[in-house]
Amino acid sequence: MCSKKDKATRWSIYSVLLAAISLVACTNDDKDEFDNVPSLRITRDTIWTANKPITIDGTLRIEGATLTILAGTNIRMGENASILVGETVPGALNINGSPDLPVRIIAKSRGSYWRGIHFLKTKPGNFIHGLELRQAGNQEAPAISIRDLNFAITHLKLLECGGNGLDIAKASNLPLLSNIEIQAFNGNPIRGDASLLLALSLNIHLATNGGIYLTSGTLNTPRCFFPNYGCPYIVRSEIAIDANEVIFDELTRFEFEKGATFNFGQLNRTTLCINKVTFSARMPQKGGWRGLVINDRVDPYTSYIRNSIFEFGGGSNEKGNLIVYNLKGLEVSHSFFRYSAGFGVVLYNSTLRGQNNLYEENSNGSIKNAQ
Repeated sequence: MCSKKDKATRWSIYSVLLAAISLVACTNDDKDEFDNVPSLRITRDTIWTANKPITIDGTLRIEGATLTILAGTNIRMGENASILVGETVPGALNINGSPDLPVRIIAKSRGSYWRGIHFLKTKPGNFIHGLELRQAGNQEAPAISIRDLNFAITHLKLLECGGNGLDIAKASNLPLLSNIEIQAFNGNPIRGDASLLLALSLNIHLATNGGIYLTSGTLNTPRCFFPNYGCPYIVRSEIAIDANEVIFDELTRFEFEKGATFNFGQLNRTTLCINKVTFSARMPQKGGWRGLVINDRVDPYTSYIRNSIFEFGGGSNEKGNLIVYNLKGLEVSHSFFRYSAGFGVVLYNSTLRGQNNLYEENSNGSIKNAQ
């Protein structure tokens, strides 16, 4: 015969098992409070509400189903906890908060960081609206990573990120990032393929010691705009931009890693508008990057470079801060070319129009004319 103590112990174990099962399959308001729950797996459409807080210490996996989290829901995450959408089977995560009543996913303790949300294989129906993440990510994992951004993200706050903020491997279908706030003092607030440029909007606020980190890619798009968010764009490699129109916000700064560049006008007729922009090397030394490359598909009658700074370039065989191929009459005026490992400007079968350009401490001289 079981003692009262044995019955109580069995009932306690049974209750914990029921709690874990109900969390995986809950709908609407049928969940209870869960503290220190280990890894969970969502395999059918599920809704979490704001009735009770949730604490997760392991990995929450969303596989072949949609997890919807409603406004006001609070989730606490342990130091090794993470959310994986579609690790093996495409899944969906719907964050349905609001600016005034967001979904909040935060670290359990003030001194720890959890491992973030990662969209791997996604099915239709993902969206993020009204989400606050705090102390998410570390030096190995960003606060949010997305393999293919094909859904809208609005009213998102990534606060006190442990590493990078938002990591986008690829953006498609012209998604929109709007009303975004990111604090990333231990990494870059936004990082990813050049296609992420198509998702940017003006309503993004970044607090960081890093910048918008562009890893690689080719853009073929009607219009490309570089907003000035008060931090630099950091370019890791050569990025080809073939757009009908490329516009830079004034006072925007670009920092290029070794051998990196923007390559404009290779394929499409391009209008290039550059005014009060700085192009420099990530490491401020001569030859620190390739130099800006402009090709013959850039329209010289509608394009211009004015009041801009080019420095620390010349890190390739072309040996220039600005390199122009087969283009006659491009306007370059009131701009400053300095600290090149070669020349300030290198012209291949090209000519410039403009005035009052300055050249300083370029190793091989101001301008090279080559065939």
